[in-house]
Amino acid sequence: WQVPAIMRELQKLGNIPEADMWDSFNMGIGMIAVVRPAAVKTALKTLKGSVVIGEVVKGKNEVTLR
Repeated sequence: WQVPAIMRELQKLGNIPEADMWDSFNMGIGMIAVVRPAAVKTALKTLKGSVVIGEVVKGKNEVTLR
């Protein structure tokens, strides 16, 4: 998934920090669906225009955006 150009332009024009863009605007992500790995192919076929944007992994009680 790529951040839409309009989100980068908004960030630049408003001098908005990256973290605030994610917190306030989700960088243009409208809605997400969390599905089991075994259901990914079905979800991608069913939800038109959908893409995989990440995965949920066991961690140290923190969020990492890459």
